[in-house]
Amino acid sequence: MRSRASWSGIAVLVGIVVALAGLVVAGEQPKQGGTLRVAFGSDIHIGRFTLNRSSPTGYETFWVMNNTHNALVTLNHDFEIVPDLAKSWEVIDNGKAYVFHLHENVKFHDGTDADAEAVKWNFDQLLAQGPKAWVYVYFTQIESTEAIDKHTFKVTMKEPAELLQPLAGYFQGIPIGSPAAVKKWGDDWNRHPVGTGPFIFKFDEYRPDEVIVLEKNPNYFKPGLPYLDRIEIRVLRDPIAAMTALRT
Repeated sequence: MRSRASWSGIAVLVGIVVALAGLVVAGEQPKQGGTLRVAFGSDIHIGRFTLNRSSPTGYETFWVMNNTHNALVTLNHDFEIVPDLAKSWEVIDNGKAYVFHLHENVKFHDGTDADAEAVKWNFDQLLAQGPKAWVYVYFTQIESTEAIDKHTFKVTMKEPAELLQPLAGYFQGIPIGSPAAVKKWGDDWNRHPVGTGPFIFKFDEYRPDEVIVLEKNPNYFKPGLPYLDRIEIRVLRDPIAAMTALRT
């Protein structure tokens, strides 16, 4: 008998096949608009969205979070570290400090500024949790953070250390969420995650164990993206049902 994890992988694969089929068959450049339908083998863990780093997110939750939030840097298809919220950066004294220059005029989904103060808040929030945060082990060498100006953020390390790799390569490092949303929703923030990503999580359309909806962010800061208008994720625990849905 297959494990639940294996079946979950098959269901996720169905969604990936749907996406790839549209590109391969057409043989054209990506076009704007449309809805992508994806199958997940299990529901997201809504209580584990970005800023609640006390436990691992799980694949399904991370996939959604990766589309609703950005980090300072990310990885490209060749696993190279490339800009995300930070358009450039400087490594000082062989890794004793890092200075990030942020894209200007980036907004969170709630309309508030995704500036250096917001980035600092997210870093400080993680550091304040200490070992309670499951990713903290990758950032123990951080000594202090500073918003130099509205679009410049600095991290000082306790000693020269690598920071870019954990920021880019491990579960988005420290995804940047809206401090204003956390203040507004308090303990219920995880039901209303607010990032800067290409898609917006539609909580009013979320039906546990049935469907997760992501809607295009019309103000996304990366020109021309996202291509899609909407992503609908169906929770189909039965792999046969997922394959049937793909065929129909």
